[in-house]
Amino acid sequence: MEVETLSSKLKDKRPPVQIIQHKSKKRISKIQKTNYLKSDTLNSKTDEKVNLRKLQNEIFKFTTHFDARNTKAKEQLAIKLGAKPRKKDNLNYKQLKEKLKQDAEAKKIKKNFLNCLKQW
Repeated sequence: MEVETLSSKLKDKRPPVQIIQHKSKKRISKIQKTNYLKSDTLNSKTDEKVNLRKLQNEIFKFTTHFDARNTKAKEQLAIKLGAKPRKKDNLNYKQLKEKLKQDAEAKKIKKNFLNCLKQW
């Protein structure tokens, strides 16, 4: 004995289950990017840029007399390639004041000497 309900009436009339596949937008964009990057024209342009960069670095090494022992040339090349330059050497404040006093005295002496020469 079955009790007739609304769901039992609609059981035979129910349409088949639809399967929907959702694709992630991120996944599609990654695939499109890889396809875009694989194009010949883009690869040739990037190859030219890379070759130009390598050529510029070689020229820079040659002009700065790049040597394994030449640390200044290495630092300049690293800075050119995007590294941060070294910090300047700091002086103790007392030493800095003393150095500035000596420079000021040297300027005064030089100025007095030039004034004496002009008077002669």
